[in-house]
Amino acid sequence: MLLTALATACADNGGGTADAASDPTATPTTAPTTTTSTPPGGRQPTAEEPLRVIFAGDSVMAEFAPAMIEALEGTGQSVGRFVLSPSIARDGAANLIWQQELAQQDPELIVNLVGFWEDQVVGETASSEPGWARRYRTQVVEPFLDRITAEGAKVLWIGMAAVDDPVVTERFARMNSVYARVAAERDDVDYLPAGAYLSGPEGGYADIVASPTTGVPVRLRRIDGLHLCPEGIALLGAPVLERIAEQWNVSGAFGWQQGDWRRPPLLHAPEECPAPV
Repeated sequence: MLLTALATACADNGGGTADAASDPTATPTTAPTTTTSTPPGGRQPTAEEPLRVIFAGDSVMAEFAPAMIEALEGTGQSVGRFVLSPSIARDGAANLIWQQELAQQDPELIVNLVGFWEDQVVGETASSEPGWARRYRTQVVEPFLDRITAEGAKVLWIGMAAVDDPVVTERFARMNSVYARVAAERDDVDYLPAGAYLSGPEGGYADIVASPTTGVPVRLRRIDGLHLCPEGIALLGAPVLERIAEQWNVSGAFGWQQGDWRRPPLLHAPEECPAPV
């Protein structure tokens, strides 16, 4: 069941790759856009009529969303909401709850990220079977996107980054390839590979990398090898906010990278993000 709450090219751990990873030391920054023309999203959000954004996904998104919501709401031109949706809605009950959420919130943008639980639904062997990608696309991904964009919402789909299990990473890669292909052929969906920002310098899973600003080692991933630590959230958050700014001419609040989302209660279990040694 979907619940509302507060709130990545997978590359391999030495084997296969999902999305092509780029240098994680390149840290995009979000800057306000000054153009006076209508943004590609269709309108210019204002404090009176803010951009309505839903961040949907599993527990990885649950940790990521608070930072994005704080960044966007800090400028007064956007309102954000997290919807717990661990996997792509397939059955009638899940679809009905999505319909209710969409009717109540009327989002203009849905930022979606699924990985671990979607992989569990797909199964350990299904994605390696001949014809799976086509079936997954036409029977699961596209129908879901058709439903959530029916009233005009745009989607930014974040592809899951590599994890510390290379076998799971390969399955994420196959799912990501479907999401990327669908996005490339639709005007209402954009795709962003989390692995391009969270992978190590040589590609693949990385829990610790050099800070792009200081060069000091920082931890990107929690000790479970899946979820994000604050530095990982900040690295991924910058390009997400840039994509939103490109479409809607809204920016993240100045200094959002050091916001309240970095500390409890918005940040849960900080002990799972020990300092690099």
